[in-house]
Formats: sequence, C-alpha cells, structure tokens
Amino acid sequence: MYPEELEKYLELQQISKELAQTISEYYHIRETQIRWWNVTEFFKDTKKITISPLNKHQFNKLINGSYGIYGLTIINKYLSMVYYNDTSIASRQHFTILH
Repeated sequence: MYPEELEKYLELQQISKELAQTISEYYHIRETQIRWWNVTEFFKDTKKITISPLNKHQFNKLINGSYGIYGLTIINKYLSMVYYNDTSIASRQHFTILH
C-alpha cells in the first residue's frame, strides 16, 4: 500500500470508528450489536437520506442499459438519495446500501 493510500485508509478507519460510537450511543446498544439496518435508519433519521429500492428495469432506465450496477447515489443541495437494486440477493443489497 502506498503512503497516501495508507493515510486515507487510516482516516476512513477513524471516521468509521466515530460513526460506530455515535450509532451505538444513538440506539443505546454496544458497537458489536450494530447491524446494517441500524446504520441505514440512523442516516434516514439524522441526515435525512432517503434509501429506496429500484429493480433492474428501473435501473436500466436511469443508467441507459448499463449492467453490473447495484446502487446509485444522488446528492444535491435539495436531497440525498441512495438507490439499490432490489433484484439482487439480500446480502448484496445490504452491502450496496452501506457502501
């Protein structure tokens, strides 16, 4: 790993630790008890991020038929939305939402 990659990794690791602590306190649970749905609900509640499913047909309309896309994030000054492909397996959907 290059030094700048390591530096970025460590920075993101610290942000992740702080987020886990915040979510833990918000839900009054231990960090080891945090699950994907705690993270998504936290962002919905505190950051007003909408998380919504789109099936493959709807994805194809948005991305002009490109394949292999499991999620899409739209952020502007009015809204923040995370879309995920609801036709993929559950674990892939969870990964996409959290990614």
